[in-house]
Amino acid sequence: MRVLDRSFFKKTVPVSAATVLENKNISAVRKTLSSSKDALDLPRFDGCTTPMAEKLVVGRDGRILELTAQEARKKRCVVLREDIKHDDATTWSPILNELVEKGMVGLGPYTIDLDYSYWTYAEIIEAILPEEDVADGEFPEGFTLTGHVLHLNLRERWYPYKHLIAEILKDKNPKVRTVINKTQVVGSESEFRTFPFEVLAGDNDMNVTVHEQGCEFQFDFSRVYWNSRLETEHRRLCDKFKEGELVCDVMAGVGPFAVPAGKRKIFVWANDLNPHGYESMEDAVQRNKVHQFVTPFNMDGRKFIRETAQMMTSPSTKVIIQPRTPASLKRAKPAASGRTPAPPPQIYTRPPTVDHYVMNLPATAIEFLDAFVGVYAGMESRFEPYDPARKLPMIHVYCFSGHSEDVRVDHEDICKRISERMGFTLSPDDTIDGSGNRERELEIFNVRLSPGTECEVFAAGKAAGYSRGALPSPMYFWSGPDPVASDRPQGGYRPQAPRTLQDGDVIRAELRPGRRFGDVVDEMVAQMEGADGWAFGPCVHSLNPLIALFGWSGDVRMDGAERYPSPSNRSIILADMKLMPCMCFALEPNYAFGPHLAYIGLIAIVGEDEAIELNLYTAELLPAVGKQIVNMLEQRLSVFLGLG
Repeated sequence: MRVLDRSFFKKTVPVSAATVLENKNISAVRKTLSSSKDALDLPRFDGCTTPMAEKLVVGRDGRILELTAQEARKKRCVVLREDIKHDDATTWSPILNELVEKGMVGLGPYTIDLDYSYWTYAEIIEAILPEEDVADGEFPEGFTLTGHVLHLNLRERWYPYKHLIAEILKDKNPKVRTVINKTQVVGSESEFRTFPFEVLAGDNDMNVTVHEQGCEFQFDFSRVYWNSRLETEHRRLCDKFKEGELVCDVMAGVGPFAVPAGKRKIFVWANDLNPHGYESMEDAVQRNKVHQFVTPFNMDGRKFIRETAQMMTSPSTKVIIQPRTPASLKRAKPAASGRTPAPPPQIYTRPPTVDHYVMNLPATAIEFLDAFVGVYAGMESRFEPYDPARKLPMIHVYCFSGHSEDVRVDHEDICKRISERMGFTLSPDDTIDGSGNRERELEIFNVRLSPGTECEVFAAGKAAGYSRGALPSPMYFWSGPDPVASDRPQGGYRPQAPRTLQDGDVIRAELRPGRRFGDVVDEMVAQMEGADGWAFGPCVHSLNPLIALFGWSGDVRMDGAERYPSPSNRSIILADMKLMPCMCFALEPNYAFGPHLAYIGLIAIVGEDEAIELNLYTAELLPAVGKQIVNMLEQRLSVFLGLG
């Protein structure tokens, strides 16, 4: 197949189903049939659904129970294995036979309709590529996502199928509008590390919007360099910078280091030679409101390094950040005695010298190191030992390694290349804990672009937790279009090879820092009570740290509730726990209007300044009053599911 024919993947499978005759038994029947292996085990298929048959077999002798269409719609059935026939009792297992004889279920026909939307990319590509091409179990599945652009780097053997591959990937990744394939290596045609490409599917639109570390970037992907796989490295290095430090980003690109660092109240002088990268970085600085901390430049990297020495002599920049006034203080009466005063403003002054240089241009960054030789000549008094508080800056330089099997060989090669540019000898032993010159403060960190397989990431995450004396939080993998794997990769409990993680996959991660957890619960309950409801168990499942936190109100406003003892109030566990950035909470403000219960969920990450909501629909439901909540739920769900 060279042209995608989606109708080729339609498949109709006639099976049987066990309809539960009383809805109170649905859970028990489903559990029983799953345990006995009578239920159909089909990935990505909900085997408990609305029955299709109105005539049901309710005995081994073929007795029939006929339901009306309205009665059938109100019931649920469990789809059975293909070898079980509703009209042939000899195919029934003892467990299924017992359920029928007890009058708990009736058996009838059921039809499973599978189409193109059901099958995963891997299943489709394996079915349409020639058998000899996929005999070794290898097929094209690696890609990078940059905004709505899916970027392939296909091997030549897959070129005959490139448009087919692109169409399927576009279909299976809903956020993708454009699929491109790199036709030459990065930097082969431009000093700005852009690359020539061909559009294989979708719109020829390279203007993308990307989010990283809570920052938004907009740029023309065809004119600037961006690598989505480096987000972990961007975050790792930013974590090394301290609030109030001064960082010089020599090859800043559109600002993946500089802008997040500015968000963390770190002063950054950010430079890039590419005028398009410079313009995009200027946009990102304004868009993310870090203009007080981040200053963009557009010049050659070697010249920029020299210029920074002179810029240090300019008057220091001072940034004053006024604190956000809590709503409770805004509502307080001015004359109220004992009122908590607003916190003082935060004042940041740019340091007199640079703390870090970042040189993230692996192909050529080492060649710029000679610009540091003598750059501070005549300025020695600005650093220790003359000023004990100011050390010489740390230089973070990126380069490509030789991919030797012996890491020591690669490290020696890197040190040799650096030594040639700097004019002194550097050795891999010159690390802080090495046997060489420790004053060099050398650290060599291997950056791996590919995160490996799900199993490798799962094992590494668990090991990291246990090695630190902590109970690791469960990990949940969402692999592209495939379903969530519960706490361990699917390769751990299904007969399939471990899957390599790709851009776009999600591992369930990690409201404002400084607040008490009890404040969050109290505020959540106040929202419910303000809507004239009563809380029957506002739960908060914390993913980090791994604990369950909740409070339970004893105020039950239900008809007839007065005849029963009042439930005791449950205290909030760890109510005084301070919120810190990167904590993640799944909030469940469960509440009721009279006897009508409402279950709502919200996932939020504690950010540096405010909560980062991961599902915004829920936030709009909380203020709903009375019956409005039912209407809003129906409206939101119908839109979300594509029904309205």
